[in-house]
Amino acid sequence: MSRTVIQLALRRHFRRDADPEASAAQALARYDAEHPSAEAYPGELVMLRGVVATLRAVAEHGDLPEVRQVLAEHQRDEQDAYAETREKSSPTGADATPDFFQPGRTYSKGQDGYKAPEQTWQFRCVAVADHPRDGAGRRAFGFMRQGLGPWESSGVREGEYERGWTDTTSDTQKGGSA
Repeated sequence: MSRTVIQLALRRHFRRDADPEASAAQALARYDAEHPSAEAYPGELVMLRGVVATLRAVAEHGDLPEVRQVLAEHQRDEQDAYAETREKSSPTGADATPDFFQPGRTYSKGQDGYKAPEQTWQFRCVAVADHPRDGAGRRAFGFMRQGLGPWESSGVREGEYERGWTDTTSDTQKGGSA
């Protein structure tokens, strides 16, 4: 089914909502998160096929340490590919500070070391897209939670990024969970 057909169906489904475009965009972002269809970086599919082929060959011989090594190498290669993709997509180079949420990153708001956890927010960005309405700006789609509450699907408007969100991706990768 084409993406255009899905968008039209979603708009029709959410036509009674206060903001049908936003509701449809959130539903489409949830679908995209659950059904990734595009490469996150150029060559991702080729790299994954190579890893699978190598793992099949290694698994036939039952060498678990070699499987771990192949997976560790793939993780390093993938991180390098993500970093290279971010550098290429950045208009001013790798040292530029992002002006908006970035897919694959987790952000926190309100964590100043003094607030109780329930007074803080986390947002895990899955995708960024331009709103189809002229002049509406970008939207970041992903999952948000307050404190340690449950993650819920969310869309964040342009301009919200400047309101105190901090990239905490490495912190959440160490101990956070979705």
